[in-house]
Amino acid sequence: SWLALRAAHCGLQSAHAATVAARGGHTATRIGDAIYIYGGASREQTYCDKVFRLHITSMSWELLEVEGTGPKTRSGHSGVAWQDKGLVIVGGINMALETFFDDVWLLTRAGHDAHDAHWTWSQVAYHGAKPKARNSHTACLIQDGPLAGQMVVMGGSGCEGPMLSMQLGHLRDLPHTITWSNISHPSHALMAPREMHAAACIGCHLIVFGGRVTGQEQVSDEVVTLCASHKTLKVMSVDQTRVRRCGHTMTALDDGCLLVCGGIDMSGPQACTQHLLLRWSSQPLGVPTQEQQAASEGASDAPREAASRACQGESIAFEGSVGELKTALRAQHVPPDEIRACTQRSELEALYAASVCAASAGARQAFALDVSWKSLVLHEPHQGFGRFAHSSTLLHHTEVLLFGGIDFQQDYQSSLLLPAAALCRSETDQD
Repeated sequence: SWLALRAAHCGLQSAHAATVAARGGHTATRIGDAIYIYGGASREQTYCDKVFRLHITSMSWELLEVEGTGPKTRSGHSGVAWQDKGLVIVGGINMALETFFDDVWLLTRAGHDAHDAHWTWSQVAYHGAKPKARNSHTACLIQDGPLAGQMVVMGGSGCEGPMLSMQLGHLRDLPHTITWSNISHPSHALMAPREMHAAACIGCHLIVFGGRVTGQEQVSDEVVTLCASHKTLKVMSVDQTRVRRCGHTMTALDDGCLLVCGGIDMSGPQACTQHLLLRWSSQPLGVPTQEQQAASEGASDAPREAASRACQGESIAFEGSVGELKTALRAQHVPPDEIRACTQRSELEALYAASVCAASAGARQAFALDVSWKSLVLHEPHQGFGRFAHSSTLLHHTEVLLFGGIDFQQDYQSSLLLPAAALCRSETDQD
């Protein structure tokens, strides 16, 4: 169920109290006990360059006093929190100016008080290969593993349409500079270029759902799971959900599930009113259990067993790397031409169909067994729920706050919607 909320002005000085205009394509980023709203535009392409703060405890809006020259007005940008010190804004578009942006901006407090209303904009210099100008992309902070604390910018659309490129932003030198590096791996070929998708991080994993891919009418129903490994991200699985969405939001709940809200599926002139719960169909990603560790250690016999079956003329579907299978076949003195015949399958498909995937995470391992996602459509529409290009922010455990967005029937939204935690929890506990 969803609760419609009205933000109050209680407890704030009148000079700072504010009413936030309806908008879509903005960002809502949680820093401490407040949510910061920046950017976005109305249907008439009226852009907002103000920064608003929503105090979670009082549900009251506040207009921040920001010093310095800020970014050009935009929508379709991304925003992530920089520790508890500020807000990082990447890219975006101004359709009135027909301009895509590739810049990075940092909003920081002028003082040390978390509730200080005086903030400062500064444009961040960069080193390395920064992302191409784009909008409708995602930016996420990796929480754990070898890339912990770094920002991954993925996908989006620029002058040439949807893109797949991924860049890693090293935030260690903020507030002065950001260092960019390209993330490339053969497994990325399993993904289609996309925009208007959603992404969220769970530990050292990046989960991507939906988006508009090749052609304006093609919308993805895939959940792609990537795992941080050394200096890159590898695709672990690509799962079909049979639910197509773009322009939606996806929020990681504290119980490891993902709540997908709103969006459009291109089937008609309306936004989706159903929300979707995604959860692991098996063990969640995290510290390996004893059973998972045993399965991982026993997986080394698979190449030899597959090679033995192949030598006996059986048709095999080996779920490991091509290199492992070739090595096992050579050990059994199989001629090279027969090895090629046994490994006709695409190397990419073979490499990443493995049922056990391990990734180094410092002194510990984080890996999954039979990684795949199960989708559950929750039929609890709210009268004002159908929307896209909105924002969603985790408040407490399984409570998600929605703000803004576009409704084909009611124009742009300015309402706040909060789902009751009991629904998400009870549905999560179901089979």
